[in-house]
Amino acid sequence: MPEQHSLLRRQLKRHTAHTGELPEEWRAFIDAVNDAYRQSDVDREMLERSMNLSSAELMRANADLRDVVRALKQSELEYRGLFEAARDAILILDPADGRVLEANQRACEIYGFTRDEFLDLSITHFTEDVGAALARIEATLQSGVHPGFESVHRNKAGTRMHVEVSDSVVTYKGQPAILSINHDVTDRHKARTELQESLSLLRATLESTADGILVVDREGRFVTFNRRFVEMWGFSREIVEAGDDGQAIEMALEQLHRPDTFLEKVRELYAQPDAESQDILEFKDGRVFERYSMPQRIGGESVGRVWSFRDVTQQRRAEEVIQHHAYHDDLTGLPNRPLFRDRLSQALAQAQRFKQTLAMLFFDLDRFKIINDTLGHDVGDRLLQDVAKRLIERRRAGDTLARLGGDEFMLLVSNIRHVGDAKTIAEDFLDALRPAFQVGGHELHIAASCGISIYPHDGEDAETLVKNADIALYQAKARGRNAYQVYEPEMNAKALGKLVLENQLRRALAREEFVVYYQPVISGRDGSVVATEALVRWRRDGQLVLPAEFISVAEASGLIGPLGDWVLAQACVQRQHWLGIADTPMRMSVNVSASQFQQQGFFDEVRRALEVTGLDPSTLELELTESVILQHPDEGIASLRALASLGVQIAIDDFGTGYSSLSYLKRLPISALKIDQSFIRDCISHRNDAAIVTAVIAMAQSMNLRVVAEGVETPEQAAFLRERGCDELQGFLFSPPIAEPELTAMLEQRVRSAT
Repeated sequence: MPEQHSLLRRQLKRHTAHTGELPEEWRAFIDAVNDAYRQSDVDREMLERSMNLSSAELMRANADLRDVVRALKQSELEYRGLFEAARDAILILDPADGRVLEANQRACEIYGFTRDEFLDLSITHFTEDVGAALARIEATLQSGVHPGFESVHRNKAGTRMHVEVSDSVVTYKGQPAILSINHDVTDRHKARTELQESLSLLRATLESTADGILVVDREGRFVTFNRRFVEMWGFSREIVEAGDDGQAIEMALEQLHRPDTFLEKVRELYAQPDAESQDILEFKDGRVFERYSMPQRIGGESVGRVWSFRDVTQQRRAEEVIQHHAYHDDLTGLPNRPLFRDRLSQALAQAQRFKQTLAMLFFDLDRFKIINDTLGHDVGDRLLQDVAKRLIERRRAGDTLARLGGDEFMLLVSNIRHVGDAKTIAEDFLDALRPAFQVGGHELHIAASCGISIYPHDGEDAETLVKNADIALYQAKARGRNAYQVYEPEMNAKALGKLVLENQLRRALAREEFVVYYQPVISGRDGSVVATEALVRWRRDGQLVLPAEFISVAEASGLIGPLGDWVLAQACVQRQHWLGIADTPMRMSVNVSASQFQQQGFFDEVRRALEVTGLDPSTLELELTESVILQHPDEGIASLRALASLGVQIAIDDFGTGYSSLSYLKRLPISALKIDQSFIRDCISHRNDAAIVTAVIAMAQSMNLRVVAEGVETPEQAAFLRERGCDELQGFLFSPPIAEPELTAMLEQRVRSAT
């Protein structure tokens, strides 16, 4: 019998101690139990060995797991660091409803929500287009990623933000989620919007300007242009849109009067990228463009060039009309006094240099005033035109024939051999006038007188030669007219008469024989009195003497200074007196002569008159002619600016009869232009006068100057001027110059009528 298992043996021993020996029939069962115990021991030993082995492996596995956990924790820390440190807002969204599962610190800063507040929100709470936002989430789930797109969000305060969004699918806590990176581009969107607005404004400005604009790059290729540029040059839009600068330049050259000069300037500027330019382009068809060019710079570097073209054809024509009139007589087309003086100065300089002899011939029509008075000014003007034509036919080439005004003509004869040549020319001119003139159905016989002075025998300067020719002319008239007279020294006796007149003027000043008359200036809009012009008169022996008879002597003798100062003071006092009668804003205009304007103390005299009377400087207007100002342009402009600094207004009187340059005119601190009455008189009947008046009014308006028309005598003239926007009208139609009591009564009557 095999040895019993120790556990079975103990159990049998305990059992048999009470019952004795076991029965035989249990033996088999006991053996089975014994075998089971033994097998159990074997199994236990094997299990113990197995358990010991598994415990070691588990320890090793646990160690590996701890390493993985530590790595995961480190990775999570790094991910969290990146997540929180990102400069863009990062949201993790539930793809089912767009609910926010996670938000980084930058998202909290941009949107203004705390992290806890974010977790209670859906993307639908801060995006304007909810449907589009949810559709993008669905598209991202299908494709795995949705590239950057721009969207409009609102922060906690409700402020709109423009964000650039990039979505992608990630796994969050074991479930699919949407990682949404939101980059704030509000500033960029604002800058882009402002840029678009700026470009739109620039384009609108470019298209609305009257100038043609072309922008080219450094190689001269077209970059942009406006519609006006295409219209001005007549280019097809296809050419400029294609940037075909070569074909465009070729077309431009075909139109220009001086194509070589145009091309030379283009090449010059392309060779000098930083240079600026301004010049004039003349076209074969008569058009005139001003061309401006300046570099286009970016960051201080030239990247191209801007060309600007301005059509100044009408302006040039108006300037030419005015310029021609400034140097030519309107009625006859002959040179006027200023141009004659200029040519005389040049001729004298040449004669002095080459030891030549000149002759001055001064013609005056005999009894012309009778024709004017009996047949009218229209017949008189046509007669003067016919006289000029005959004289022009007899004029030698190189000689200058001028009309000085009225019925006076002057002929400058250059390089004569002796005085006999001058006499021959005078006889020829007088003979030309002897045949009758047919004017307006009238047969008119006219003769002339001529005075002659010779350079250098009768004077070495222009003033002396003109004066002596004038003296000789009056001697010719005194001897029976229709003749010529060469100057002789004894003829200066005539100057004695002027000396007598000068002495009378001095006594008149001391005795206060002068009086100021006033001529009202009427508004072209409502007919109100807006100004009055002060005009001096001389009461001599009970008779009223007009300025034409004594002003020239006053100027020549230097008396014009004190006389002008007296008129200025009287006018300022009277203006204040009228202010007391009625609170009227009208100006007081005072004429200023050349001698008065140039005297050293004139500025102080004006200031003194203002201070003494307390007159508002803006109500005083000083009238000067173009020639007065521009005898010495720089000094004249400086004097005008000093006067303007006092607050007084400056007006150019007799505009169009002088010789001013428009380039000087724009530099003057003036407020008004007064159109000379010689233009107004014939503005209805003569096309040239109408064109000049229209041009002057348009030019004055473009320069923001008030324009006054002098010598308005008929309702038709007034209507013509009002239609063209003339600001103010002055003339006998409204009132002749009148004494102070009469004008005072007129003003009081207007005040009563207004109330």
